[in-house]
Amino acid sequence: PSQPGVLLNRGNLYLQQDKNDKALADFNAALDADPGLTSARLARGSLLLDEGELDAALADLNRVLEEEPELGSAYATRGQVYEQMERPDDALADFDRAIEIDRGASIAYVNRGNAFAAQGAFADAIDDYNQALAIDPNQVNALLNRAITLLTTGNTDAALADFEKLVDQHPDLAVAFNGRGQAYETMEEVDAALAD
Repeated sequence: PSQPGVLLNRGNLYLQQDKNDKALADFNAALDADPGLTSARLARGSLLLDEGELDAALADLNRVLEEEPELGSAYATRGQVYEQMERPDDALADFDRAIEIDRGASIAYVNRGNAFAAQGAFADAIDDYNQALAIDPNQVNALLNRAITLLTTGNTDAALADFEKLVDQHPDLAVAFNGRGQAYETMEEVDAALAD
């Protein structure tokens, strides 16, 4: 196919199949055919982030935001790039902007919560995870990260409750069992900890 939209769609399908090389080739071809196709540039920037190509991802996301300065998902993605580049102030600014644009995007709150937690601002992180869960009660990353943060701050009972919920809802999520085991260990419930 030579139509940019078709290439973008196929690239997104390749992403779902974890065929990142083919996805990247389609995003590149879509942008060669239509350099102004912002959705292809955003998709490529996200893929480059996942591949650890941070400078290239940042360049794509900066261009997306030049063309569409009110695109919250681009701010959220660029914030993740800044986090990986160890630029926490820039990351927080982008997460703030993403939330300002779309207060209903639970993932933006999760991302900002992660940035707060990385800086040791645990109360702010928990507030953001709570907000994400208020928007989407099934937001797994918010529940998991809140549980980890609660455990880190010594709120073991609340952390255990979150880990229990995760284990019940996602019995294949190994990190939930590990976290619950750590909570049990903190509570000196060795047998329960070993079982997890």
